[in-house]
Formats: sequence, C-alpha cells, structure tokens
Amino acid sequence: MVRGSNVALGYWDDPELSGRIFRTGKYGERCLWTNDLFYQDAQGFLYFKGRTDDIIKSGAYRISLKEITDTILAIQGVSEVAVVPIPHEKLEFVMKAFIVLEPGCSLSEVELKRMVRSQVETSIKVPTEWVFVSTLPKTASHKVNKTLLTGQRELLGVPREETV
Repeated sequence: MVRGSNVALGYWDDPELSGRIFRTGKYGERCLWTNDLFYQDAQGFLYFKGRTDDIIKSGAYRISLKEITDTILAIQGVSEVAVVPIPHEKLEFVMKAFIVLEPGCSLSEVELKRMVRSQVETSIKVPTEWVFVSTLPKTASHKVNKTLLTGQRELLGVPREETV
C-alpha cells in the first residue's frame, strides 16, 4: 500500500478499477493498493517477493508465477521465459511456460521439467505445458505481454510443431 500527497485520484475514465486499486486508508487518506508482496528482515529492510496477481491456486497450493519464472530463467541455455496460468478442470489453474532458448541451445521439455522439478518442493510447481518460441511479445514498456500469451497461440505466430 502506498499513501501520500502524490497518490493519484484514480484511473482516467475507469471508476470500477479505481475503486479496487485506490482506497481510503485507516486515517482517511487516499491509498494505492499495489498488489506487491514484500517481506521484512530483522533489520526492517523490505524485499520484493512478488505480486498477488502473480499467485495462482493449483490444487491445495498457492504458487508464485515469479518463483517459477525465476527458477526456469536460472537454467543455463534459457534466454527468456514467461509463465502464465491456464484454467484446469480439477486444479483450478496449472502453468504454461513460454521459453526462448539461447542460440545453439537444444534443451528439451523433458530436460527442463527435470531441472525445474529438482529446484521446487512439489511437482505441482512444474509447468504442465511448454511452448518454445523465438521471441516473447512485449508491451510498449518492454515487459512481456502476458495478455497475448494467455490468449490464442496464433497471436504469437507459433506453429503447432514448435509446441512440445
């Protein structure tokens, strides 16, 4: 939560979103709810952990998409990665990973799954779908456009044979 005289009044022409993100604080001040998660160490320093909108429920587990993204990105040969939730009939959500490999790298889905599984505490944290792409779509601010990734595969221009 952020508060102070510099907090905006809301989003332009979007009262519904403004009502969810901008709220009244306990002293009557205007507050911005960032959806960022931090933890505080013993000395009082804050460390960014992730975002509440990047946490999914899969079965009995709450999974941080950032944790899984960082785990995959740490694998040698992976250049870029985006992990997105996909609806699942029984588990609520599972994960789909979009992978950009470094030139000349030939990691397979099986190898990536094995490496991720060795780094996480449960197999439910291993993405169930893997798509190898040459590039990830970006927003104007150069962030991965997850809206496109959660839509139709055709928006990415990914042929079926690239899907592993």
